[in-house]
Amino acid sequence: MTTALESFVRVSVHWRYKGQEGWYHERDGRGSCWEEDGELNTFMWDEGNYSCDCNRARFFGFVAFPCGDTIEVLEIVPLTEENRG
Repeated sequence: MTTALESFVRVSVHWRYKGQEGWYHERDGRGSCWEEDGELNTFMWDEGNYSCDCNRARFFGFVAFPCGDTIEVLEIVPLTEENRG
């Protein structure tokens, strides 16, 4: 039986803001995507708390950011044992 913690998928998030791009590599569970049915669930990044600039800024290394939707998430990649680094 899989525990709730084991069901979290670690992710890398490719982002863009005003000509800057980068990758956020989630390693400690803070930006995980819940995996209920074997598929990557990106709700938190698409519509949940991580969809707002004020929260994305914390993950992507920006200092205090107002609420908004100007920081784009371009890609979310689940990390596997092979690509965790």
